[in-house]
Amino acid sequence: MPAEIDGTWRVLDQGVGVRRKLVARRVGRPLSSFEKQLLPPPSLEFPNGNGVTNDLDRVLTIIDFAEHPHLILDFICQRYGGQFVLKGQRQGHLAATPSDVRSLAMRLALAIDEGADAERLRELRDELSDVAHLAVEQAETENPSEED
Repeated sequence: MPAEIDGTWRVLDQGVGVRRKLVARRVGRPLSSFEKQLLPPPSLEFPNGNGVTNDLDRVLTIIDFAEHPHLILDFICQRYGGQFVLKGQRQGHLAATPSDVRSLAMRLALAIDEGADAERLRELRDELSDVAHLAVEQAETENPSEED
């Protein structure tokens, strides 16, 4: 995953708006340091970008590598009056999103890197397998082959 998730600096810049000074103070950063998070970092799109990895990137990384990312997401949603629902979740049926597959694959890779025991690796493998099977079923339902 890239160090800067595409566009998070834009989301922060627009979301914070004119309250930069207040937000910087509340997160304990000097205004100039905080404002660097609202600029694009160097990239192919912005070769002269002078921004830095921002706090939203860090939150997304925590969620991506968390064992139970839905708990974090649901907490954030509930704090602001909502509830986290997976895309495609209807009447008890879950959809396997690319984000679900990516998150599980990253968790498995991280567990391998950290030398997790075989039982933990099997659990993660099984979770990833379940989501992959669901993704295949969805693809077959949404795009049935001509042979059927």
